[in-house]
Amino acid sequence: MNDELPVERALGMEWCVQTDKFKFRSTDKNKLSSRRGILAIVSAIYDPLGIVSPFVLRAKILLQNLCRLKLGWDDLIPHEHLSIWRRWLSELSSLSDVSIDRCVKPKNFGEIQSIEVHHFADASEVGYGVVSYVRLVNVDRKIHVSFLLGKSRVAPLKQTSIPRMELTAATVAVRVNAMILREMQMKIDRIFYWTDSMTVLRYIANETARFHTFVANRLVVIKDGSNPDQWKYIASELNPADDASRGKWIQSFKNDDKWLNGPSFLWKSMDEWPSELSIDQEMPDDDPEIKNEARINTVCVEDCMTTVNNLITYFSSWKKLKRCTAWILRLKRILQRKLTSRKVQTRSSCNQRINTILSLKELEESESALLAFVQYQFFQDEIDIIIKLQLNYN
Repeated sequence: MNDELPVERALGMEWCVQTDKFKFRSTDKNKLSSRRGILAIVSAIYDPLGIVSPFVLRAKILLQNLCRLKLGWDDLIPHEHLSIWRRWLSELSSLSDVSIDRCVKPKNFGEIQSIEVHHFADASEVGYGVVSYVRLVNVDRKIHVSFLLGKSRVAPLKQTSIPRMELTAATVAVRVNAMILREMQMKIDRIFYWTDSMTVLRYIANETARFHTFVANRLVVIKDGSNPDQWKYIASELNPADDASRGKWIQSFKNDDKWLNGPSFLWKSMDEWPSELSIDQEMPDDDPEIKNEARINTVCVEDCMTTVNNLITYFSSWKKLKRCTAWILRLKRILQRKLTSRKVQTRSSCNQRINTILSLKELEESESALLAFVQYQFFQDEIDIIIKLQLNYN
């Protein structure tokens, strides 16, 4: 008679060598009903693969609620929270009934034709999570889906919008995929990402909008680790990651095999999967995550950077600009007279004193010259037409 193979233990997890399954054993419940006692029991559950993470999330949510109440580590928890904790403790013993196959390929499955990895992401007001499966198809078109990894995290204490939480869950899915590709000694043919958030799918598919920092940073991670074509929509009731984002009691966890075995459509051929939805890449104008674009109206003027333009932009005072222009016009007239004069300048004429006071006429001429320059700069075509009409009329 053959003896049964022993059960190997690693912290709180057991490996039943006889059946080649992972199992759990109950932890010590003799702890005070305080934050310290709850944390001690929850931390004692060793679950590196996240097999029972939806059940553990229930206790983590309770811990976070107690943290919001600012209770001390050894303060007894209030009555309304105590009932939740007692229910969780009563179901903790049922954890030993949960088991999962260690090997992702079943016995006598035959030659594998294709290997796919499917990641499901979801978020809610209380948490967010990811669950991953490997889908094997053999040469006889038989399909087998195995649980790979689950992650479940509580939402931040600081309130965050659901689209941001959904995007964070999608980011975790991409990082989980990178880890699985490093650790699995199998060639993956295809990778799929599933989410029930159309907003996240729109963010990933969009290539033009500029997002705020929170969304932009997570989109960089997602687009570096995946392609938009790999992301698919799944209805909330079919998404197994819904358990990772909301938590689940152990009894309903055992009755519903969607978490450990994957959604039912993965066990079918691809033509029986949920139909793909067309994703509108146009973002709504009222989306709070999109940066507002600054629109500036400009007027292009050819050859605007002339000497006169430089002179105009140099002065911030109209009075100073007008006086400077008047001096330039006076200098222009003096130089013109010298160039046109044929008489020899005498020493006395060269030493002739120049008037240092501008006349009213010179200031008016300066103002007219500036206005004429600006008008000709912006209405050159109109002025040329008027001049041509005047010449034809004359």
